[in-house]
Amino acid sequence: MDKVQKRASNVMRLAEQNEKLKAELRAMTERLEAAERRQRELAQAQAQKSGGGAQRQASGESAH
Repeated sequence: MDKVQKRASNVMRLAEQNEKLKAELRAMTERLEAAERRQRELAQAQAQKSGGGAQRQASGESAH
């Protein structure tokens, strides 16, 4: 019985670690997506400053 309890305890510990890692991964993914979005916005703003805005509108892309 002791062996079964140890195994159950290990399973519970691993499940908790798994949930914690999944939460960390979600947070990291959100930060990465926000950084990528910000980078795109900055690139678009730079393109508009250098006259790329007319090209973007002609191709059907929005400025946001």
